[in-house]
Amino acid sequence: MTNGQPIRVLQAVASMGHGGIEHFLMNLYRAIDKDKVQFDFMYRVPYACVFDKEIEAMGGRIFRCIDPDRHPVRSGRYYREFFVEHPEVRAVHEHRSGCDGFFGLMRAAKRAGVPVRILHSHNSQKGWANNPVKDVTNAFNAPRLDTFANTFVACSDVAATYLYGRCPRALDACVVRPNAIDLGAFSFNPAARADVRGRYGIARDALVVGHVGRFVSEKNQEFLVDVVSKLRSEGVQADALLLGDGPLREEVSGKADSLGVSRYVHFAGIQEDTASHYSAMDVFCMPSLFEGLPVSCVEAQASGLPMVLSADISRMADICGHTTFLDLAEGSGAWSEAIRAVVEGGRYDGFAALCAAGYDIDVAAGEFENLYLSGVSA
Repeated sequence: MTNGQPIRVLQAVASMGHGGIEHFLMNLYRAIDKDKVQFDFMYRVPYACVFDKEIEAMGGRIFRCIDPDRHPVRSGRYYREFFVEHPEVRAVHEHRSGCDGFFGLMRAAKRAGVPVRILHSHNSQKGWANNPVKDVTNAFNAPRLDTFANTFVACSDVAATYLYGRCPRALDACVVRPNAIDLGAFSFNPAARADVRGRYGIARDALVVGHVGRFVSEKNQEFLVDVVSKLRSEGVQADALLLGDGPLREEVSGKADSLGVSRYVHFAGIQEDTASHYSAMDVFCMPSLFEGLPVSCVEAQASGLPMVLSADISRMADICGHTTFLDLAEGSGAWSEAIRAVVEGGRYDGFAALCAAGYDIDVAAGEFENLYLSGVSA
């Protein structure tokens, strides 16, 4: 605290929709001691987001910057003026999936003397292809991250290496902080299981393959449609329950139609109550092309779900020891076999293992409080 007031921490994100970073931030915000630390948010998008009302109800402010990728010069001016107008901001926490683009916010924060400047890595592979501008800015920024940030965090070891691997001082200083959650909220609930299955017309004894994520190319939900089709061709009464939305949802739906399994692939859309949907699942699958350590994997294990994940996801995602990693090249047949094998073991109680691994949001909130307060004079 400064002068008896909580310090203001600016959380820099693209938006606050239903993504892994966003849910982690809201979990943290709900749990943190707001007498010591208060969050503000800076979005790159001009529109309202799903968590806006809750953020404001907890005392947070929302700012919308000029998109630095489209207007780097104008955005740089905006950032400089922002810190002049808001000297109460004593920490900046920027959430990143790569080194591409412009780091104008962090540069302006350093120039303004903001004492705590945190970069937080959330991914393990670049999310673009054939973009010369992003390639150039990525190559330029990667070795220089420590010239404007002074604190480095990652959600996993793989995410740390990806963002900081070309900046030795940043990598050496990086601390891995798991994307913690409210573990109790995701405990298996038999009543919720029956309710959700009834809502989507899923049979009581069906094998439900679950997934949570945006419908974008890297999440690769089309592959899960192949897997469900394969399971059903093998005589397994399998359904898919897919949470989320995005630009490729119609393509995934079209794939289900083409394979004749559309009645068994359920698009739940964006859900406020994801916990009850995990209870309805029997196995959690992520055939992602790349990931850091998805919050959804932590939530699934809190619900006691066995998991089958792409080999391109960090092994740190297996916290409770009930996970199979498979290469996507092995195809839907291998994934079908793995799903049937892990489901035979049934659900488990992952609470103790998740707590021991640092996924308890109450413990994580204390760690981040210390991080925010570390460079700020009382």
